[in-house]
Amino acid sequence: QDYIDGRQLVRYSFDLIRYLPVAFQANDPGNVEMMEDVERIIEWVRRQNDAGNFPVFPSGSVESISVVEENAGFVAAQDEEIAKYMIPFAMDYLKEKG
Repeated sequence: QDYIDGRQLVRYSFDLIRYLPVAFQANDPGNVEMMEDVERIIEWVRRQNDAGNFPVFPSGSVESISVVEENAGFVAAQDEEIAKYMIPFAMDYLKEKG
């Protein structure tokens, strides 16, 4: 989104990828623990956003960081021992002109 003063609001999308152990037994406590690990990351990002704790960039400012809800923490791949959990995020950044 372009502003009249030359600034731009841009959205960057990125994924945090976690490789965690996986088990194939139904209701395995280890799998529950891994999903809770992913949920802790998601909740931490939400708290940082609510508190306005954003990374500092050389030109401009981060306006928000959010978790893309519909895909949060899904298993993207797995083998016999490891699952690849992907957590998609979006960051809105106000880019200064020039």
